[in-house]
Amino acid sequence: MDNKKFESPEKVRAFRDSDAFADEFKKWSAASKALFTEIAQRLQPLAMKLQRLKEDAAPVLREFVEWNISCEVLGRAGWLPHYTTPFAHVAECGEDIEAVQRRLLEYYNENWQNVRSEIESRLPDYKIDAEAKETFREALDAHEAGLYRCVCRVLFPEIERVFRAELFNNKIRIGSNRIGYKRFINKLVDGGDSIGDFITEGLYDLSVFGHLTKAIREEDASESDKLIYGLFQDVDNEEDRKRLQQNPVPNRHAAIHGFVVYSSQQNSLNAIFIADYVFRIVTPAAPLPTPRK
Repeated sequence: MDNKKFESPEKVRAFRDSDAFADEFKKWSAASKALFTEIAQRLQPLAMKLQRLKEDAAPVLREFVEWNISCEVLGRAGWLPHYTTPFAHVAECGEDIEAVQRRLLEYYNENWQNVRSEIESRLPDYKIDAEAKETFREALDAHEAGLYRCVCRVLFPEIERVFRAELFNNKIRIGSNRIGYKRFINKLVDGGDSIGDFITEGLYDLSVFGHLTKAIREEDASESDKLIYGLFQDVDNEEDRKRLQQNPVPNRHAAIHGFVVYSSQQNSLNAIFIADYVFRIVTPAAPLPTPRK
């Protein structure tokens, strides 16, 4: 048994005040200092990496804060974010949704040629086929001419054609099942290695990606029973129609089948932003099929 455990308080105090204790403390202090110095030296490279990571992440974090605030306001105003969106102008409007509407419509009216030039400058880098690029340019022509109805009615079928061509090698059916938009979205998402495949311009791409792929699945439902809404929500009743009529972001089913008329400048711009995003990400997410020789 260790008798030191039962030493009297007087003996403990006497040892604490003795030279022997001072010597032992100095030895322990020196050893601890050397140990902590060695730990600090070993952690220094990690600390430097963490500092660089912090510095690199700072712009992304700032963008995320701005994106989160701006996109929340944009969503309430019925706008999809885009790399041409003047986020600084949106921020100046605060929570005033009507001011956001006015500011964005004024901006796109006054700066349309610059906006169009920026969009078209990126188009050659998209690995979609020539037909899709020409259709997109014609939609831009229609918007410029104020033919806003034409834009939605042209771009949604072209989005489906691009999905079919790029994701399914232009097939109409797989076995006995027709390839529809649910398979497009599933294939698109499955084709990406990470969320980074779908965020090519900025974090605001998440908003469009979410609108494109937003889905709910009932518990234990089969793949064919997945319910898609957002861009691909079906219009099954008057309640669906009324809800979509109140949303300036066009819906594929409502536009193609004539359930909702999309005739405004905002409808047209949102359709352009959707198509631009799809044409930008569909190929990186799912490589082009190998051409037959």
